[in-house]
Amino acid sequence: MVELLAGALAGTAVLIGLYHVSLSLWNQNKFAVNMPTVDQDAQSMATQLASALRRATLCTSSDSGCTLDSAVDTTSTTGVTLYKRNSDNTLTPYIYAISGSNFQKTVGSTTTTLYTGATLTLTYYTSTTYHSSSLTTFTPISSTTKNVVAVKVAATITRSGLSSTYTTLVRLRNSPKKTTSGE
Repeated sequence: MVELLAGALAGTAVLIGLYHVSLSLWNQNKFAVNMPTVDQDAQSMATQLASALRRATLCTSSDSGCTLDSAVDTTSTTGVTLYKRNSDNTLTPYIYAISGSNFQKTVGSTTTTLYTGATLTLTYYTSTTYHSSSLTTFTPISSTTKNVVAVKVAATITRSGLSSTYTTLVRLRNSPKKTTSGE
């Protein structure tokens, strides 16, 4: 009877060990399969917003309903409204923002969810001259959005317990408005 009990305990120990090895392999496989997607989505989200910011169009005196001499209209740490000139030469606001845990783009009355499980942190920068390499962080308000020179985009995607953040700094091509002296 003692031998049978010892054998059962040894068998149980082996089964517990196999279970832990299997669980570890399953978790490693889950990580290996899901992490590249989470990494890619975080990078894609950040670069998509950076590209839109880089190409944002400057509002001119011939446009209406926008912040004059600015490429961005409203700003927050989790979203930004920027302008884009359409083929019919009208200026349209594009809103990129977090809603709940979704990263969304709104154009007119159409909202599209671009990424789920997302968070976003935006930091805005200004400088004393257009070509300056020295940037200063600031919190733009409606009267100072035209001074935004660059934006740091930190995009995070979290899925299945895995999280990845991608950060990039983008200079706006069209903001602030260049003066005739080249600054």
